[in-house]
Amino acid sequence: MFFVHHEGKGGAQRGTSAREDVLDTIMHLIRPKDYQPQEGARFEIHFEKYRGMHGDNVKPFEAQLEVHDNRTQWSMRDLEDVQLAQAAALFAMGLSVRDVGKELNISKSTAQRLRSEIPPKDRSHD
Repeated sequence: MFFVHHEGKGGAQRGTSAREDVLDTIMHLIRPKDYQPQEGARFEIHFEKYRGMHGDNVKPFEAQLEVHDNRTQWSMRDLEDVQLAQAAALFAMGLSVRDVGKELNISKSTAQRLRSEIPPKDRSHD
């Protein structure tokens, strides 16, 4: 069985949460912060409930429907990879660790960890 519903104004599902009790998997689709309408179907998928799955199978990821040579195909990337690429671009622009954290809505320590994962040639202002 497949059940789809949308969020209310507060960001949570509308109505009772009891309807989710019997479900094995609940996925939350979120529009990326840097989404542009011309990108079409592009969203983050976060698993909120997952029975019988664990590890890498429930890591959040980004999915995008792309058209190449009049054929459609889904592309997927780990959110960690997306976040690292976004951080690299912001650091290359000269933003501080604190500013990158604010921009990406992550902690300062997470921003610092991302900075350390970026090859030195791709960073600015070391």
